[in-house]
Amino acid sequence: MSTDERLHTLALSFVPGIGHKIAKYLIASCESAVKIWQKTPAQIQKIPDIGPKLSKGLIENREKSLLRAEEELRKASDMGVKLLLYTDEDFPNRLKILPDSPLLLYVRGEANLNMPKSLGIVGTRKASAYGKSITEQIVANLTHFKPTVVSGLAYGIDIQAHKSCIAHQVPTVAVLACGVDVIYPLVHTSYVEAFLAQGGALVSERALGTPPDSALFPSRNRIIAGLSDALVVVEAAEKGGALITADIAFSYDREVFAVPGNLGSNTSVGCNKLIQQQKATIYTSNKDIEEALKWDMSDYKLVPKKLQGALKSENLNLEGAEKLIFDLLSHKGKLQIDEIAIYTQLPISTVGAKLFELELKNLVKTLPWKHYELA
Repeated sequence: MSTDERLHTLALSFVPGIGHKIAKYLIASCESAVKIWQKTPAQIQKIPDIGPKLSKGLIENREKSLLRAEEELRKASDMGVKLLLYTDEDFPNRLKILPDSPLLLYVRGEANLNMPKSLGIVGTRKASAYGKSITEQIVANLTHFKPTVVSGLAYGIDIQAHKSCIAHQVPTVAVLACGVDVIYPLVHTSYVEAFLAQGGALVSERALGTPPDSALFPSRNRIIAGLSDALVVVEAAEKGGALITADIAFSYDREVFAVPGNLGSNTSVGCNKLIQQQKATIYTSNKDIEEALKWDMSDYKLVPKKLQGALKSENLNLEGAEKLIFDLLSHKGKLQIDEIAIYTQLPISTVGAKLFELELKNLVKTLPWKHYELA
């Protein structure tokens, strides 16, 4: 992406009333962010669903927003903060396919946001010794799969997840509801420094310097859910951020697990309710996660032991993207085209073309709702 396009996309995020959905819609309608700013009010109003109020706001805030974007890029560069736009190649694919994907992400740290495996862990701020112990157990017993653990840096279960990652040298990503240069809670600064040194990251869609605000936490939670292949709710009260995150993950068709708890404990009410409502699978051990996500040690080759015979791609003279997709379907079974793109890190257009070629070879078949499996 050109420097001008990056600058003008960022500037859109500073225009009052222009959220991530409208910003992406405007960019798609005008073919680029730069062209949006070149249009007259009358031209902008002709864009479907863009009324006079938004048009006026764009024009009135044009110069101010561009100046702020220039300053923001300079500050980010000085701080070593990376700005990822939703059109960037290294923007998280797990988020890119979601309807409410962020327009941009600020990233502080070196974590790979297109990680092969990810697991979200969330829970109450008033964690019990039992909850902390289960969180430690989850992280410790999954280290051989090398997942990236995603959480929110909050008190209780969240910070326990990050601390367990530090102890077991597992990369972890903390998604914030403030700027990545604002550590909240401040007392967790030492843990942040520790997991950043181990290849972790802080992530936020909020501008640098944005202070924490309770109104921003629900939108933060959708990023935690979106970055996770599965979400584990360890402890949760009847209401709270952990349940919001679980509901969002459920709506994204992510695997959701809830740790069952004591019927007399307030911090178990939320988890037990998720299980009762069938929004979450009961967590009994890490085997539940491994089986649901089909994680096993052969995952590194994407070829399970049961396919070491005639169906191995090596015996079919497949190469490159075709081989990668075939081996993935061999291992995972039925997948949607978006999921294939996420796992293989290939553009959806490439995935579509290669699936068509595999169909012609009678190796893959199409199922309803854009699902594919081996023929």
